Amino acid sequence: MKKIVWALFLLLCTVSFAAAAGASTETPVKGEAEPSSGTAPVEGMDWKDEPSAIPRTFEHQPPLIPHTIHEYETTTSRNDCLDCHRTGADAPATPPHESHYLDRDGKAGETVAAQWYFCTQCHVGQVDAKPLIENTFQGK
Repeated sequence: MKKIVWALFLLLCTVSFAAAAGASTETPVKGEAEPSSGTAPVEGMDWKDEPSAIPRTFEHQPPLIPHTIHEYETTTSRNDCLDCHRTGADAPATPPHESHYLDRDGKAGETVAAQWYFCTQCHVGQVDAKPLIENTFQGK
């Protein structure tokens, strides 16, 4: 029963994400060049198109995505993030944390576990924006 509920939850998240993505007025075309630095993922915000990470603003904050992802596809059968972010010596980008391979029962698997599969539910793009409220947290 728990697996069915979890599967329905993931399906609902996928449908909600797809609906939100479809609501955009700008539809990217496959093969289209990535936007240049300064293209705003959020109106009025500047995209941080650089490989350096922005310091985290709160404890246990997931790392921010330091590149554009507007053409990346994440569905129940495909996750473009994992093309580069994979384990192994030939991985061109940082692999997912070891916790991402643990299922909800704590058992390690060969692939990223279902609850970690949709990367953008936790990891977001970097934007040069002022915090909404004052924050005194100092990252490590």
